[in-house]
Amino acid sequence: MNEQVKSALLSCTQNVFLYTATGNKEIHYVIYGNDGESAFHAGGKQVERADQGTIDLYTKKANDELVRKIPAALNAVGIAFYLNSIQYEEETDGGLLHYEWVYEAV
Repeated sequence: MNEQVKSALLSCTQNVFLYTATGNKEIHYVIYGNDGESAFHAGGKQVERADQGTIDLYTKKANDELVRKIPAALNAVGIAFYLNSIQYEEETDGGLLHYEWVYEAV
């Protein structure tokens, strides 16, 4: 897993989980994980590679401070990202807001 992404997220909150939040008791939490890679090839070989993945924030607060803190932490360590979607998840814990960022990190 990309340690830069993990460290950036942990600088925002301790409720950070890899792939699943099994055992989590908090409503406000972050899940991250790699789901692919980007690669640059030159001279017939791979010369650069970056992990690609998602960061998911689940919260009940529309004005959750992590919506600002997560992008700031990613920017601080030079991780490329974009906000992919904001959804309301009715089926989760009585309804949660779900923010999803896609990242690429070397």
